[in-house]
Amino acid sequence: MSKSSNAKSLAKRRMLLGMDAGTASLRLKKHIMWLMAVRLNLHICYRCGTHIEDKDSFSIEHKQSWMSSPDPVAAFFDLDNIAFSHLSCNSRASVPINKKYFTEEDRIAAEREQNRLYMRRYYANMREKGIHRKRGRSIAANAPAFEAGEVGAAPTGSASTPTQHPSARTSTAPSQ
Repeated sequence: MSKSSNAKSLAKRRMLLGMDAGTASLRLKKHIMWLMAVRLNLHICYRCGTHIEDKDSFSIEHKQSWMSSPDPVAAFFDLDNIAFSHLSCNSRASVPINKKYFTEEDRIAAEREQNRLYMRRYYANMREKGIHRKRGRSIAANAPAFEAGEVGAAPTGSASTPTQHPSARTSTAPSQ
């Protein structure tokens, strides 16, 4: 096969799939793995212990870091070292806290604050994308409006009453 016919074949695949064939192949494999995990009831996050609700937040992770192992290749391919987790839990676990603390309480407090800020940004981004789901329904329509570009900004509009559930809030952003 000549280079030009190979390039034409790649271009045709990209046109038909709407993405590179390699990307499509990886997405297909992830979808198959997700379906198998659901069928076998293995779609529980290794980090937080809750069900992984969709294939977009599904990830594979190593229980013990393969990069710090004496034999990285063996540790990478060791199936006993593999677990499933939320993509956010997996990402958060891979980012170490680099600061030194004098006491264990200070370290734990800093870790909790880091997790709180991460979750605040994560859920604000999910709300903006309209893909965050709570109790089986999208809350994008009921999510409070945020100031443009400010992640974690205070909601605009009327405040909810103490008896009202947060997902029941309605946004009454001022018209411009």
